[in-house]
Amino acid sequence: MDTTTKADEATTQRATKVAVNFGGELRRFAYRPQITVADLRNEAIHAFGIATNPHLLGLFDEQDQELQDAHTLHDAGVRPNDCLVLRPSAVRAG
Repeated sequence: MDTTTKADEATTQRATKVAVNFGGELRRFAYRPQITVADLRNEAIHAFGIATNPHLLGLFDEQDQELQDAHTLHDAGVRPNDCLVLRPSAVRAG
């Protein structure tokens, strides 16, 4: 007998997502610990429809630290349910 409820399924689904905020708009993405920060950044740029200077954007964690593109989400300390911010990178912008 399956005792999984809709609330349990919703909690599990949320737990496997990571949120990205861009200009006050929030989008959720599948949490895949093995992908790189750059992969998630590019996925978010595409999802938000950013066409102007996307190469100048970076992902920042809740402590306002920019995540390194080459790190996996796991190695960068990103966990399910985290909320990241996509905004101009001080490094890329010079």
